[in-house]
Amino acid sequence: MLLMLLLYTYFLNATILHIVERKTVEQKIAETTIHISELESVYMKLSTEVTPIVAGSLGFVEPDHVIFAHGGTRTGFAKLGE
Repeated sequence: MLLMLLLYTYFLNATILHIVERKTVEQKIAETTIHISELESVYMKLSTEVTPIVAGSLGFVEPDHVIFAHGGTRTGFAKLGE
């Protein structure tokens, strides 16, 4: 009987601790989600401010020749050490 009482007390305490921990984790998730949303808003605002004129003032230039890489099926493997 004493063993059952001890086990009951242990599992009750463990359950309470897990509930408290879950609430803490849920709060951290909510805070992180808000922070990510704020960062996305800042990114969207800043991305609209980058124009060709701004890029030119920072020293960026239009390339003379543009080459695009096209994805396709791979026909070989790279060999290291050769």
